[in-house]
Amino acid sequence: MADPFGTMAALKNQGLLIPENNTHFRIERNFLISIMAKRLASIKFDEAWYLSKYPDVKDAVRRGIIASGREHYVAHGFYEHRMPVSIQVNEKWYLESYPDIAEAIRSGIYKSAQAHFDQAGFREGRLPFPNFQF
Repeated sequence: MADPFGTMAALKNQGLLIPENNTHFRIERNFLISIMAKRLASIKFDEAWYLSKYPDVKDAVRRGIIASGREHYVAHGFYEHRMPVSIQVNEKWYLESYPDIAEAIRSGIYKSAQAHFDQAGFREGRLPFPNFQF
């Protein structure tokens, strides 16, 4: 079966993949978005929650700038580290796995593991519970 994107050389010649060194490439943003769109569209997504969590997106949908929260998530939200759904944290596991967060809670920086995850942990790539996957 033929590769729908062409050969590696074609991708490099089109400027879609730019070699950085022997192990890394830079990828053109719009190309990345186009190849990620199908994967992102399959992620569990809660439209009502997303629009309530992100009022800027709700306003953009209301004004007709973007069609929906899901469209925003696929084109922008994923890359902005926005959560597609409310994700419940296993508090005990999270604090055992991330002792720095347990200390931050003791210090009064965060009220709970859930608060940390919602405000920073998701963007930092921390897992809310063991074996978490979208």
